[in-house]
Amino acid sequence: MTRSLLITTMLVAAVCGAAAASDGIQLRGIAPSAPSPEPGSAALLGFEITAPWMTGKLFMRFPETLASARGVHFIDHYREDMPQIGPLEMPPVWGGNQLTGSIGVRGRTAEGLWFYGYASPVPDGVVMEFRVENRSRETLADVNTQMCLSLEGSPDFGGKDALRDVRVWSGGRLRSLAELAGLPGEEGRHSWVVVRTREAAAVYTGPMVHPDGWRMARAVADRSLILRSSSDRRRLVAIAWDTPAALLMSNSGIPCLHAGPGGSVTLKPGEQHTWKGRIYLMGNRPGRLLQKWEEDFGPRGRLTSYAAALAKAMRRPRVILNPSNQYANRIRGEGGEELYNEGLNMWHYAVAAQKYLREYGQVEAFITRSTQTQVTTLRYEAMLANALRGDLLISLHSDATGNNTPGGGTWTFYTGPKHLSEEDLAFLPYPLEDSRRLAALVQEKALEAIREVYPDVLDRGIREHRSRLYMLHRPRCPSCLIEVLFHTNPVERELLKDPAFQDRVGRAIAEAALEFLFPSKR
Repeated sequence: MTRSLLITTMLVAAVCGAAAASDGIQLRGIAPSAPSPEPGSAALLGFEITAPWMTGKLFMRFPETLASARGVHFIDHYREDMPQIGPLEMPPVWGGNQLTGSIGVRGRTAEGLWFYGYASPVPDGVVMEFRVENRSRETLADVNTQMCLSLEGSPDFGGKDALRDVRVWSGGRLRSLAELAGLPGEEGRHSWVVVRTREAAAVYTGPMVHPDGWRMARAVADRSLILRSSSDRRRLVAIAWDTPAALLMSNSGIPCLHAGPGGSVTLKPGEQHTWKGRIYLMGNRPGRLLQKWEEDFGPRGRLTSYAAALAKAMRRPRVILNPSNQYANRIRGEGGEELYNEGLNMWHYAVAAQKYLREYGQVEAFITRSTQTQVTTLRYEAMLANALRGDLLISLHSDATGNNTPGGGTWTFYTGPKHLSEEDLAFLPYPLEDSRRLAALVQEKALEAIREVYPDVLDRGIREHRSRLYMLHRPRCPSCLIEVLFHTNPVERELLKDPAFQDRVGRAIAEAALEFLFPSKR
């Protein structure tokens, strides 16, 4: 089994498992109504969480803030002391998979910091992934994010002034934040308590009571995990991340839970970093929660090892190359011999493009079948592209006239509004214009390469196809389909079969993909 096929199998199994047993948990993405918050307003970005047994809903602020040494790139509420550097360059757009219940969002800042978030319902909760990528020309130091799980939308968990219901593990046992903060009896009005983890306690030299209103507990937490019990004591909600938080906190005036993710990273141009987290929604059994947390985030935890393996095997961005699987599109000679086979031939273009993309070193490239002769379906290939979370897809074909004329030339098709239903457009996880931009780059680069050996090639331009092509409207990423030349044209057919020509055009396809992904660097 090839590496890409193995990873694909893991991902498909993971999302199918989420669909099969998510305890009825449903997610809905919320995008900010403004590119930056104004005084007295918010620009909330995140997702709502509902469950059949839960009254109301929870809201995951995803993220609450995104910052670096340069300043605050995104903040979902107005603070005079934490101004956002500037409005977002690309408003966050949510998409979803109705089969699995998973949702995803992406956006970018004017400073060249792109961010991507994914959330999927799983048994007893939600699995999350948040990735940042530096597509600027400068190194960004101290890139960090803060997430907030807001509870106030659910009467089950959102009661104010109830820090006795919020607990962490400290000193080998489960203790409430009211106890750890030394608050007498009822904790009073709108207390905001922060608990250091062991790592933070060793280096923290700040105040124990802050002018903002939060109080630092003197005791420390054993684990980077915080929970709250429901008002009827039958359920609990908890949150944790794969990067241990330095601080755990809850504000009883705006009932919420914070558990990181902790730490900051320095990203050189083209580098990226991913945090993985989980929200637990389950029966009020803290011992069982602790067991699940160990299984997820312990030294050999599922999410910890999954994140590490995925980061090692699959760098971002991910380019999906889709060579034609139309083996029946063939040209035969007078004696019946096969002169050309589209499915077999276009495989070589994908291999060449993949080679050059991987040589670039900052992307991963996948081909939608494992071998030149593997029989696939368009549905399988689209599912594969989506399971791999491709950032763009390029489909590679050669054209034919369907009559006795030879035809000729090169053109590229892209996803347009006539190919998509209103529902498709509502849940499209990327700007529709991106597909047209990708098609224009592919057409331009391919023509430049072809004209070096075939100056008379006809430029047929870019356009929406007259048909609703599956590999254009089903992938959840910008996509285009290039018809390199016409295999019904004898001159062009010989070029299509030439290994040197295949390598030349494959390189051009790779260059188009890279210019699409890194426009400031090319």
